[in-house]
Amino acid sequence: MDSYGKTFREIRKQKNLTLQYIAKDIMSVSMISKFERDESDVTLSRIIPLLNRMNVTLEEFLYTHNEFKKSEFREKLSLVIKAYHQSNVTIIRKIIEEEEEKFTKTEITDFRMNSLMFEAILSDLTGEPLAQESIDLVVNSLWSLEVWGEYEVTIYGNMIKVLNIESVILLSKEIFKKSKRYARLMSHRADIYGIIFNTIIVCLEKKKIEEATIFLSEVKNSNIPEKFIYERLLFKYLEGLLEITKGNIKNGYDLTDEVIRIFTFTESNSNVTIYTRYLNEFIQKRNSLRPE
Repeated sequence: MDSYGKTFREIRKQKNLTLQYIAKDIMSVSMISKFERDESDVTLSRIIPLLNRMNVTLEEFLYTHNEFKKSEFREKLSLVIKAYHQSNVTIIRKIIEEEEEKFTKTEITDFRMNSLMFEAILSDLTGEPLAQESIDLVVNSLWSLEVWGEYEVTIYGNMIKVLNIESVILLSKEIFKKSKRYARLMSHRADIYGIIFNTIIVCLEKKKIEEATIFLSEVKNSNIPEKFIYERLLFKYLEGLLEITKGNIKNGYDLTDEVIRIFTFTESNSNVTIYTRYLNEFIQKRNSLRPE
């Protein structure tokens, strides 16, 4: 579907709205009619008020226009993640090659960043290290930006495991500031929490107790919305891991066991498996003894 006007008309018709109603105090009926017939364009400053009149967000409009598909970047990321869980190295390598080829042809940096992110995911699967030059490219690129949107947050979130601990701490300390502009977008905020939680886990694994404590405090001070039940539970789980790391074994287990119990009660079986296994691995690495 190439015509934005046709998409606009489709949504308007589905909502049983007349051109007269949509146009009132925004622009002429004839101009909207021409737009719907693909005879003229409408500027962004005009189309947003028109969409607001229909109670449709720009994101919903573009999603409809793209025939209810994710963006190409999101589609490829979904394929890579699926291949990762299936241990399908071939598919991931193919997608990396496609992004590299696009970068070679266009010299558009995003394609290079995409391929490096996919290489990082592949590295976690195969154990093959990512070249330091590639890691430095991503870190320097992210650090140079004043504002991080969904794209930059996604790149960083999937690169954390291949970065050294110093880079992770440095970038994660900046993330609330760099993404402040989009803080009210709930999906974006959830992504930020995911990155900070991963940062805390990395800090705990590297025995960076002070840094892990600081990041947990920042999350607590951010007032996790009540609707973010999963994030609130994971926050408590990480508090438990921190307590265990500090030597407060009983307090730590009380917190982590309560979170796993809630996952069990709500039949979140995959979460029960993931967090029980990780807790056991976490303890084994520290040679800690579980109290009776």
